[in-house]
Amino acid sequence: MYAKDLAWVSIDDPATAAFQGVLEGVKAVIHVPAPLPLGRRPEETVETSMKGILNVLGQAFAAGVMRVIVTGTWVTTMTPSEIFSKPFTNYTFTENDFASVAKDEFLGHVDDPGWCYLATQILAERAAYQFSAEHPSLDLTFSSSIST
Repeated sequence: MYAKDLAWVSIDDPATAAFQGVLEGVKAVIHVPAPLPLGRRPEETVETSMKGILNVLGQAFAAGVMRVIVTGTWVTTMTPSEIFSKPFTNYTFTENDFASVAKDEFLGHVDDPGWCYLATQILAERAAYQFSAEHPSLDLTFSSSIST
């Protein structure tokens, strides 16, 4: 891919926006998650995040885009309760390090913004993985910021 072939499109509300027109002739989509909206109820935040990634994936798939790259965060490799208790020294992360959190568990920590952020990221990525499992012809790639 060359820089001249790359175009950035900002979508105000990925959870509800219709943007099929900008996907015509597109070969790949890079999904950059929106910042966590402040001032929303935690339940609304997680729903918006999950609907946003599913809307992007669904519209891309419907438009014939077969490759989606989702930029993510390394925090999805650990459950929110592990994030500060797991030692990082001499630990190698592998494909087996993927966090899980139940939606009701998330709702039990609504007073902790950090925990809510982590859980929202994990739940949105899980929704994307489920979409990918249901649409195996879609090449879904996650890119996290893990460095050594």
